[in-house]
This record gives sequence, C-alpha cells and structure tokens, in this order.
Amino acid sequence: MHARGRLVIVVLLSLILAPWIGAMNPISESGESDESTPFSELNEAQIDAILNAGAKGVTSWVKQGTANPNAQNGPGDVNSVWISDVVNTTNNAVIIAGSYRGDVIFDNGPTPTERNQRTAFLAQLDQYGGWSWFVNTGQPSDSVGSAHIEQASVGPSGIWVCGWISDTITFGNHSVTTGGLYTDGFAALYNVSISDWDLVTTWGGPNDDYANGCAATGEGSVYVVGSYRSLAQFGPNQHQSEGGSDMYVLKVDPMGGLSWVQTWGGEYNDNLTAIALDDIENAYVVGYYQDNVLDWPSNHIVSAGRPYNGFVSKVNPSGTFVWSRDIQGGVNGQPVVATAVTFGNGDIYVGGDLAGSADFRNGGSVTLSMLANTSATNGFVASIGTNGNWVWASRTSGAQGSEQYVFDLAVGPLGTIAVSGAFLDNNEFWTNATFGSFLLARAPGVEGFVAGLDAYGNWVWADGFGGERDDISYGVAWLGLGRILTGGRHCIDLSFGCGSSFGGVNKTTYSEAEGAGFVWVFEVDTDYDTVPDLDDNCPTVNNTDQADMDGDNIGDLCDSDADADNLDDYWDDCIGPTVNWNQSIWINDRDGDGCKDSEEDDDDDGDGIFDGMDDCDDYTTKHNWSSGLANDYDSDGCHDADEDIDDDSDSILDEFDACPRYPYNRTWTSSLLNDHDGDGCDNNDDDADDDNDGINDVDEDGDPLDQCPLGETGWTSDGTVDQDGDGCLDSSEDLDDDGDGILDFTDDCLSGALDWNSQIETDRDGDGCRDFDEDDDDDSDGLLDANDSCPAGDVGWTSDQSTDVDGDGCRDSGEDTDDDGDKVPDVGDSCPSGFTGWESTPALDADGDGCRDSDEDPDDDNDGFNDGSDLCPGTPQGVTVYEGGCSYEQGDNDGDSILNGLDLCPEVAAMEGFDLNFDGCTDDIDGDGITDDLDQCPDTPTGEQIDDGGCGYLTQQDSDEDGVIDVNDACLGTSNQTIRDANPSFVFDNIFGCWTGDEDDDEDGYDNWLDICPGSNPQDLIFEDGCNFNQQDEDGDQVSNGDDGCPYTTPGAAVNENGCSASQLSTASDDGSSGALVAIFAVFIVLIVGGAVGAVLIIKRRQASEREARRALKRGDMPAPATEVAEQTVAEEDDYNYEDDPNYKVDENGCEWWLDDDRQWWFRTPEMEDWMEHVSEDASSRGDDTQGQTVVQNITYNIQDSAISGDVGPKSDGS
Repeated sequence: MHARGRLVIVVLLSLILAPWIGAMNPISESGESDESTPFSELNEAQIDAILNAGAKGVTSWVKQGTANPNAQNGPGDVNSVWISDVVNTTNNAVIIAGSYRGDVIFDNGPTPTERNQRTAFLAQLDQYGGWSWFVNTGQPSDSVGSAHIEQASVGPSGIWVCGWISDTITFGNHSVTTGGLYTDGFAALYNVSISDWDLVTTWGGPNDDYANGCAATGEGSVYVVGSYRSLAQFGPNQHQSEGGSDMYVLKVDPMGGLSWVQTWGGEYNDNLTAIALDDIENAYVVGYYQDNVLDWPSNHIVSAGRPYNGFVSKVNPSGTFVWSRDIQGGVNGQPVVATAVTFGNGDIYVGGDLAGSADFRNGGSVTLSMLANTSATNGFVASIGTNGNWVWASRTSGAQGSEQYVFDLAVGPLGTIAVSGAFLDNNEFWTNATFGSFLLARAPGVEGFVAGLDAYGNWVWADGFGGERDDISYGVAWLGLGRILTGGRHCIDLSFGCGSSFGGVNKTTYSEAEGAGFVWVFEVDTDYDTVPDLDDNCPTVNNTDQADMDGDNIGDLCDSDADADNLDDYWDDCIGPTVNWNQSIWINDRDGDGCKDSEEDDDDDGDGIFDGMDDCDDYTTKHNWSSGLANDYDSDGCHDADEDIDDDSDSILDEFDACPRYPYNRTWTSSLLNDHDGDGCDNNDDDADDDNDGINDVDEDGDPLDQCPLGETGWTSDGTVDQDGDGCLDSSEDLDDDGDGILDFTDDCLSGALDWNSQIETDRDGDGCRDFDEDDDDDSDGLLDANDSCPAGDVGWTSDQSTDVDGDGCRDSGEDTDDDGDKVPDVGDSCPSGFTGWESTPALDADGDGCRDSDEDPDDDNDGFNDGSDLCPGTPQGVTVYEGGCSYEQGDNDGDSILNGLDLCPEVAAMEGFDLNFDGCTDDIDGDGITDDLDQCPDTPTGEQIDDGGCGYLTQQDSDEDGVIDVNDACLGTSNQTIRDANPSFVFDNIFGCWTGDEDDDEDGYDNWLDICPGSNPQDLIFEDGCNFNQQDEDGDQVSNGDDGCPYTTPGAAVNENGCSASQLSTASDDGSSGALVAIFAVFIVLIVGGAVGAVLIIKRRQASEREARRALKRGDMPAPATEVAEQTVAEEDDYNYEDDPNYKVDENGCEWWLDDDRQWWFRTPEMEDWMEHVSEDASSRGDDTQGQTVVQNITYNIQDSAISGDVGPKSDGS
C-alpha cells in the first residue's frame, strides 16, 4: 500500500481510539487585526504575473496550532492539532477547520479546553493572520466520543462543515449520538452572525461511516459525500452496502433534513473522497472503487477497478447522475485514486495519484492515456469539461520508489490552478519531486508542496515546505489575487521536538506523534528579483531596478506603453526619451510612428525620405507611406500617384510620358537623339517602339520586328497604310506592300494575302498570288485549277489538242501517263491516243487493253478468235481455249446442264432428284459419307458412328424394333410386335419402350405373357408355365390340384365340381370290405407324400436359387461372367433343353445367346465355359462398366430382335 494510505490509516486509527473530553469554546481575539479588509487593487502586469504565478514563494504569514510547550510532551502524550481544510471567504477572511486533542495552543490566538478525545474545531482569521473567532465541539461528561471536521464550505446562512463523530457530541445546544464508539458522518451549520450552531444532522450504522467532503449551495443546502459499511440509516431510510465500504452522495436541506440520498458500491472497498459544484450547482463527485460496481447509478462506469480505479461523476441538483467517467489503472494491478476536485475556468479539475499508468476513459473508449514510472506513485491533475469530455492530464514525477500525492485543488480568480499535497522518496538524505520543469528537493521523509498549473495543464510554479519529519498540505485556496493559502500538519511522528520551514519562516513544535497544524499564506515571486509579485511593477520579468520612465507604476520591461505616448510599444518607433505626450494628436506625430515630430522624428511624413531631402514634406502632402521604386520612382519624396507630375524626372510630364516610371534610367533627359519619337521613353533601353508607329522594334525573343524602326513618325501602322504590318509606310517606305517576297511591280496580287512568302511550294508560277486561296491557275497552263488534273504541274506551256489530248491539264509529253484518259496507262494501252470521253471497264473493255470494244477492239476477249468467229466471246483472260474460242470451264462434260466451272463433280452426273444445291454432285445432307439416295437415315447427327444403312449407332438404333430408339428406350429387350399383338391385354409404353407383358408381377421367374398362372406364390414350388402345384391339374379333369378332391381321376371321366368321378364316389362309400386296401393305400400315400415333401424341399431350394439368380441379374449385383447361382441353375440340369427356352438362341457362328428377365443379353462361344454379359461398343466407349462385365474387343453384337423372333448373330464392323 502506498505511503499516503499508510499515513492516513495509522493516524486515523489513533484518532478514533483515543479517549477525549471537551466542550465548545468560541473565542474572539484581537491579535494582529480586528477585522478583515479588502486587498489593494492590482495593476495589469501584476494580474498577468499572478495568472502565471512564479516558482518562488514569499511568505506573508504562518500560524500554527501546537502542543502547549508548558504541558507534558513526551512519549504517550497526544497534544496535537490537525487542520484539514482552509477556505477564503468573500470578505477576504480565512476559515480553517479540523480537530485537536490534548493541551494545545494556537499562535497569538485561542487556547482551547484540554480534551483527551479528538475535538472538532472551526475558526476564522483575517487576511493578515489575526484571529477573529474560534469554536469547537463539546461532549457530556459520560461520553468518550471524538469529532473531526474534514471540510468547510461557506453558504448564504453560515458555514457548513462535515466530518465524523463517535459516541455523543454537542454542537452548541444540539446533541447527537452514534451507536457506540463507531463513527457516523455528519453535517452541521455554524451561524457566524449569532456565533452559534444552527443545526447538525448525522447518519450511519453499527460500523465506521465517514463524511469526506461537502459543498454548500446558494439556496442554503449542502451536498455531502463519503462512505459507509454494512447497514446505515440515512434519515428515515436504511441502506445496505454490497460488501466492504460503499459510497454515498446526499443533499441536506436548510432545515437539516435529507432531500435525497444516492448509495452504490461493490463487493470490496469503494469511497467518495471529494465534491465540487459548478456555477449552476451541479455536483461533481470523485473517488475510487475496487473491482466491478454493478449498481452504478445510470450504469455509467464499465471497467473494473483492479485493484482501484478513480472516477468522476456529474450529479444534477435533483440527485440524478448525468454522466460518469472512470480512470483505469495499469494492467499489472496498478491503482488509480481520485482524491480532489474543483471547478473553474468553465471546467472541472480532478486530482489524485496513480501507479504506473492510467487511461482516462469515456465509456468503452480511452480519451487520454498517461504513462508513469511503474515503480513510483505520481500525483496527477486532469481537466474534464462539464459535458464529460476529458481535455488534458498532467502529472508529477520522481525517482524509482518515490511517491507524490494530490490532496486538494483550487482555481484562482485569474484561472491558475493551485495544487496541494505531499511527496517522498526512499532516499535517506533528501526527498525530491518534479513538477514539469520545477524540481523540489527537501529533507528526507514526507514533505508538503503547493504547486500551480495554468489552464492548459502546464506546471508554472512549485514550492515545498517542512523539516526533518513528515509534513502534509491537506487544503489549498486563493487568498484574493496573488496569494496562496494552504493548511495541514507538520512534524508528524516527531520525537523530542521538531521544526519546519515555511518560506523564510520556521515553526517549532513539541506535538508528539500526531504533529501540529499550520496555516501558511505566501505570495509568489515569479521573476526571482526579490520583489514579491504584489509589490513588483514587473512581476514576470526580473527587473531589480524597477525602472518606470513614465511613472505609471508599471515597470518599463512589462509596460506596453513605456513612454506613455498613447501608442503601444509594439508599434512605437521611439520608446522615449520624450514621455507623457499624446501621440494620437495628428499634428504631434503626423506619420503615427510614435516619434514626436518636433523633437524625435527626422521623417515627419513617414515616407522613408529624410525631411532634408524630401520635396513633399509639409502637412499638406501625403503621409504614412513608404517611398520605393513602385510609388516614388525618382525618390524625391513625392508620391507618384498623388503628388509627382514627372515621376521619372526626364522633363516629359507624366501626362505625355509613355514611360513615366520605367525601371531602367531614372536620371536622363529626353532629346531627339535618345528619344526619336519624343514619347519620354529612352530609345536605348526604355522605348520598345522608337518611331511610335505601333510596331515594336523587336519581338519578345529580341529579333527585329519593325523593318523601319527609326522611320517616319506621326503615323500608326494598320491595314490601310501598312498592309503587311512591317512598320514601313506602304506609300513611301515599303517596296513589297503585302510582304510576300514579290516586289510590287511584278506582283499580280499587289494587295493580296499577308503573312506568307512566295516560294515554289506556295506560289508555283511565282506570280505573287498564293496558290491555295488567291491563284485559280497555279501552273499557268491556261486550265483552271478546278479542271486541272495537274494543277501544280509543269509551268511554261499551254494546254491544247496537240499538247494535251484529253485536256486534263497534264502535259502529254512529260506529265500525263494516260493521254486519252481511259484509265488505262499509256504503257499498257493498245490505243494510247484513241477515243476520249470514256473509261475502260470490263463492260466496255473486256480485255482491258485500252481499246473500246464497241468501235476500237476486234477481239474483245483477246483469246485469238475475232469476235465474229468466237463461240465464247466472254472467255476470261489468260485461260487456255479450244477450237471455237471456249475454255474447259465453259464446257459440260457430264451433261448435267451445269458448266464444268460450277460443277463439283464434273465427270459424274448427280442422281436425279438428289442435287438440291445444284453443285453437280449427289447430296449427302447429314455428311455421314453415304449419299442421300442410299442413306436410310439422312439426318444422322454430325460425328455419330453409323451402320451400313447410314443410321447412327447412338441415336438412331432400335435393336428391339419397338419403335423407340435405344437411346430413349428404358427396356431394350422388349418382345417383338408379333408377341405383343398376340397378347393385347398387356400395355405398351411407346414413350419409354416398355411392355407390361415382359414384367414378372408374381416374381415366379416367368414373364407375364408366358405365365399361365399369373397369381402363383413364388415361395412355393413353381412348375412349368409358372404354376404352383395347387394351380396344376395333374389328372386333367379341369379342376386344379388345390381344389381337386380326387387327384387321380381316370382321364376322360366325368367329374363333379370337386374333381371326383362317379366310380371314385362309389368306392369311397364301400367302407367295410375295402378297409384293408385303404390301409395299405394310406401307407403307400404316406411314403409317396414323404418322398414328395423331400423332393419339394430340394426343388424349392433350387427354384429359390433360380429366382435369386434372376433377381441378382435385375439388381445388377451378379459378378461376371456368371454367378455360382447362375451356374447351378444351368449346369446342374444336365438334361436341360435350351431349345425349349424361348429366351435362348444360337447364331450362325455357333455362339449361344440368352436374354435374362432384365432384358439383358448373355453370350457363350464354343470356346467359352462360362456365360458373359454382352455390352454394346457404344457403352464400352462411354466407359459404362458399372456392371463389371468384360467386353469382347472388336466384335459388335447387333441384337435385331428378342429371342422369340430370332435372327441373333454377329455382324462384322469391318475390323
């Protein structure tokens, strides 16, 4: 547990257990001052210094409450004072609160009644440390109770205090009692105006309960926070803790009643430590909790405190929680505790301590994180807005094993945050702590500190106090502007006397063990110049000389207007020596630079030109401008835009000067030699157009632009006087007005196009007319370009019949490659100078020789046969022709009326009716290699293997000839049409190719159409034709065995309905003489029946095996080539006649074929001992081997019909 925990627990236990006796003892003393008076008014510099209060304190006064030096003060004596809170009132008085025990005295003040038990007290001092009054609690003679005030808060009706009591305690005439020696929390109101207590209210139960902090409201009530254990009574209501200590916040009304109470906590120890109010009296409570607290009001806190988390909660005046924010400790069990809270600057400030690290959380997210030395405990201060958003967090620091604790916070009138507490480390020679850049080094042990933060969380000062024993600052406040008020205890755990230093004041005490109480008021000396800030005319800057040139009590180093000329020094060019004059009067400082014109300023108008060189310097000229090249080109002090009429001083007034302020030459005078056109621009460097004709002398690259730069003046170049814009006047200077390179006297387009130069590419005939837009006969051949096929052709000639046969503008002798214009080049034209006005095409010039067929060419197809004797006048060029002028393609060798050139089968005529596409060949529409005149299936799918008739094996076969092709046939072995017609009672499915006559409904091994006993029981013995024994008629009397009463009737005898003849009936009636015969016959019958039963059992087993074989074949689980059952059903019948089996056949090759009940074929060649299932080649190619049968390679068995109709045999596939 950290040091603060050790200190608080040890001291608290010693206080509670000590027996005390006391009575109230209000006093008033007239020591150093009789009344409180207001502070003197501070200047702005002093206020600024206090806002950023310095690092070194200057003590104003110190008071202590200590053991009476004349009393017994040795081991076991408990003469001590504990000051737990200090408060500054609105009338600058100082309120202190706490408790004492034993024989004690206060410096120059009260000597309260000696009591062995701790006695609470409340007192007031004026701003100078003089005692105003002192009051303490009392107790009856039979009480051994104690009392202690933790905090005081000034309200409109008096001073509210809160703390704890035990046993019976009196507050004036008010007496309160707890349950035994357990402590209860209390709140009491002291009325200063009547010097008595108005009321006291307590709460608690049979355990120690505490009030740790309170805050008075403007309407006379007070908020109180603390902790309680087990069961506690709050007004009329009882509250049960969740375990350990729980937290509470409550509101006491002006009459002492409880307006509302909020309690919450978890299984362990949770505590509220402090409270503060904002300006609309919302309460902000802080403390710490351990592990999970599930009943948190409004369920705000989400993280578990392990071991402890700090927190801050906002509670509105009606007791409703608005928000809560937790401060979570490190993951390695590092605690965070919140112990102090205050309001100011519009924000809430929370103080406490952490070990290692802390996350400042908002619900489930982390807003700020702080990492410290994991082996140290650091104090922290954090800012949080009234909306619950964390703003910043700052901490103290120290060496490993060091500890710093924050116990109280206070915001000053100007926003500085004062922080009080204690620090220590494990060094035996000293104890250190760091606050930002400020290092405090004190004697070993626990030392107290007071430090300051600005509103942004920066440490701005720090000071410590104490001696060789433990010293703690519990409370801190601002005493007006610039002074800090703090209180606590010093010399704790002393032996044989102790001294402590407070600034430059030492205090000695003999208070054994529990120490003495103190109140310390000090001013700050921010700049370390030995002058306290309240007296320092420049408190933020070290100025021991306190220089103040204008005598306004603000030091020059801090004075924003040190010379008092009414101009801030930031803008003042003359901070002295002239002082106390009014710069704002214009005639005193015309340029407003802070320099008095008559005494200090050498540039009165502030233009940058000294008054002695300024041509414009009287009060009528322009002020507050800065002379420069841009606004005072000639630097004469006259503003060019407003005052100067000759900006460049070249003797040409600006209104006539084309270059009034060119940045080349500011010291020249215009003349004819240097200013050809007299425009005020120097020809050598300023004037871009020396003759002022509107054409610049050179272009932007420095190349000549004006061809007459120093030519005639008084004119301006435009299209009427300078057609080509070359700066030369056309009427007198320019020999080539349009600038095309053709002198005017030879130019056919004198006023022609501009911006071009006559060259062979642009002016083919060099007549000065630009070809593309001016010249309509570019080559001057007498033919306009629009009609000229060679518009840019040879020059120096004229088109006529002798030079240009086709009149196309191209000279025949050199340019024209097609003189007659027939589109046949002369080199290939048999009539190069022939008729004109036509073009060679296949229709007009079949052989393309340039001679028109209609009137020039005697052999149009150029095949060697003149047109009059040519049987094929349109023969293509270059082919061989035969007698009569015809080629092979123009003949018809097969006489099918299709010319050889179009006939794909020129030597064989197509079958009549089978050449639908007229290509001269017999069609093969499906492309299967069998012409349509022979193809039985002309629409076979492409790529499918076919038989000799042209039908595809896959999609066009119908092996059982049932009208359903095999690919769609679910029953490939359907009986043929003859059988189906003979048995019309069975249904044929022409979609799937199945016939119900091929089924075996009674499962006796016989198809329905063969089964004469369709209802036989397959479990009984099956005889020929599918009948059970009972269904047969052994004696042929038309009565089945099962119904026949006389099974051995003589054939042909008449029988009754029971199958018995008359003779059989008469024999049965002779029961006397035939008795012996009957007995013998009975024995014979028994023997026969017995043998029959045995035979039946054997036969039934065999039939069962046969049925199972057939079923196995139907199920597909019969192994190839045959199962043992199948072998038994065939091989065991040595006398089996296969020819009687309608499903058995032998083909012409001697191969046996058998169709099973599933319509699957089996075969056995003469060389084979076992049967093998037949699989088609198509199934083999598809990999259909699910039955596990072996395929005989290179043989395809074509099942043309069922076994009944025959024609089973092998068919060669040509392999």
